[in-house]
Amino acid sequence: MPEQASRRTIIVLVMLVLATGAAVAAAVAADPSQPTSTTTSQSTPTTTAVELATTTVVVPTAATGPGPNTFVTRPAPGPVQVLVVRMACVGYAGDGWKVTWRITNQGRPRTGAVVAHIDVGGPALPLVPSLTLPAGGDSGEQTQVVVGGGESIMVTWTLPDRPVQSFPLSLPSCPTDPADLADARKATTTT
Repeated sequence: MPEQASRRTIIVLVMLVLATGAAVAAAVAADPSQPTSTTTSQSTPTTTAVELATTTVVVPTAATGPGPNTFVTRPAPGPVQVLVVRMACVGYAGDGWKVTWRITNQGRPRTGAVVAHIDVGGPALPLVPSLTLPAGGDSGEQTQVVVGGGESIMVTWTLPDRPVQSFPLSLPSCPTDPADLADARKATTTT
């Protein structure tokens, strides 16, 4: 019996603590401006200004659709940016493309070669053997002719620590040389 009495005492004490906590919570919810303590004291309320740290996250939106305007006017994460600004046919199909590109460097000074890749994984076609940009430097827009066949192009600044590439962009379709069309009309097939 003494064991049951001590259990009952513990249960009653726990219920009393819970009931008191519930009563205090109900009082605060009913009128939060009233003090919850039963002790009365005269104190002057103090206000402390707290400066909150703010973080701004800029999420660039990407242009959609095919063509050279896709992904070229939006920033990408990182201190080095390689952008293909525009592409145009040199002449007819097979003559190549004029590729205009720009590189910006917001990090430490860097030096590396600039190459183009026609199609992802294609061979590296040299554009500039060694480009050095200071911190905060910009290559300006540079236009060079890239000859080859494929569907897309990327420009890469091959830095020693890691290469930085532009997005692969679809190459424009170049017109067929009229002389080639005339020769094709003359060709005959026999079976």
